[in-house]
Amino acid sequence: MAKKKKKSGLGTLLALVGALLALAAVFMMFLPAASIKDTDTTFTGIQMTFGYSKDAGLGTLELFGFSFMNFLPYILVLAGIAFSVLTVLGKLGKIAPLLSAVCYLGAGILFFLAVVCCVPNADLEKLVNVGGSIFGEKVSVRDCLALGVGAILAGVLSILASLCSAAALVIKK
Repeated sequence: MAKKKKKSGLGTLLALVGALLALAAVFMMFLPAASIKDTDTTFTGIQMTFGYSKDAGLGTLELFGFSFMNFLPYILVLAGIAFSVLTVLGKLGKIAPLLSAVCYLGAGILFFLAVVCCVPNADLEKLVNVGGSIFGEKVSVRDCLALGVGAILAGVLSILASLCSAAALVIKK
C-alpha cells in the first residue's frame, strides 16, 4: 500500500507562523523591558526576570531580585511553541492549537505587566522612599519605571501568535 501524503493546509501554516512569532517574542528578553522615567537608564527582560545588581563603588547594589511572574511568560511562550509544533505534526487534534492560543495569550498579558511584577530589592525601595519623602510623597520603585520596548514587542508578538493559533483551530484545511 502506498503511504498517504500529509496535507499541509492553511491551519498548519498558521500554527507555524504563530510559533515563529512566539520565538521572536522570546528573543525580546534581550531588549529593554523597563526604563526609569525621564532618564535613559533601561533594564532588559533578563535583568528584570533573573535579578540585577550593579557595582556602586563601595560595593554592589542589588536592584532587582528573581521574579517568577516575569519568568512565567517565557515558560508560557515555550509551552505554546511546543503545542504549536504538535499542531503542525497533527497530534492531539483540536486541543493543541487551543492550548497554544491560551499559552500565548497569557504570556502576552504578562509581558505587559513586567513593571508590576518586578521584584525590587528592599534597600532600593528604601532609597527611593527617602528621595520621595523629601518631596512629601510616598514613591515606589515601580512608580519610577516605565514599560520598555522589549516588553511591548514581546506582548504584541505573543498576542499575534495567539491569534494565529486560534485561527489554526478554526480553519480546518
